[in-house]
Amino acid sequence: MRAILNPNDKVLIPEPAYVSYWPLVYLTGAKPFYINTSKSGFKLTAQGLEGAVKKDTRLLILNYPSNPTGNSFSRNELLKISRVVKRHHLMVITDEIYDDLTYDFHHTPFTSLKGMRERTVYLNGFSKSYAMTGFRVGFACGPKEVIAAMTKIHQYTMMCVPITSQMAACEALKNGAKSVAQMKKEYKRRREFIVDGLNRIGLVCPKPQGAFYVFPSIKNTGYRSLDFAKELLHKKKVAVVPGTAFGPSGEGHIRISYASSFDNLKEALLRIGDFLKE
Repeated sequence: MRAILNPNDKVLIPEPAYVSYWPLVYLTGAKPFYINTSKSGFKLTAQGLEGAVKKDTRLLILNYPSNPTGNSFSRNELLKISRVVKRHHLMVITDEIYDDLTYDFHHTPFTSLKGMRERTVYLNGFSKSYAMTGFRVGFACGPKEVIAAMTKIHQYTMMCVPITSQMAACEALKNGAKSVAQMKKEYKRRREFIVDGLNRIGLVCPKPQGAFYVFPSIKNTGYRSLDFAKELLHKKKVAVVPGTAFGPSGEGHIRISYASSFDNLKEALLRIGDFLKE
């Protein structure tokens, strides 16, 4: 963002969205503008994007599969969004770090769509697909001039990824595919379990297409999101994230990660069910 934005440029962020996006926009001197997706199943639509573009809009940040909702896009949905991007000459940053954890259809990289390669910075990493969170290895692909500008900034702020982390990433690329497939299969099993369990105890929860998060509604409890999360933590020792951490449209929802053991998920559902009864 520091490489491609000028002060007062407008940046579109579909929300609920990962918590780092809007603070990073502010750090550049640009201005974040949120696209509320609560009426479209927490998914950006071409129509919603078209309505949000203004004169000084420069950039769209697109994360899929999504943190916090787990929602993703079919190729056809992305094609419609790409046409709006092209029509308004927008740049796009795509955060596709959960790409390998897409369950119901094949993940479509945004750069694979016609005309998007030259206007997209594609972000990915090893933390999610290879469960290498602590190694802190990520990467960016984009137009040559953008990457060159990013490199100027990066080399004086981060130096480089530690060599041991780079070696671990190389090993993951060479020999990690089998483990990724096994992990994906297990995450899919946990997704089915947590979605069914939450709906059964009274929290309406749509089935996410990817990542390892669910974003159930708590609107029928009478609680606001932050209050629900606090009460659940204090009374039942179950930690969830209030939906409002990811933007205003997250009110009435909580984020639950199912990147935990099956036994922990079973126990969490029992405790949440008891909390709702009480």
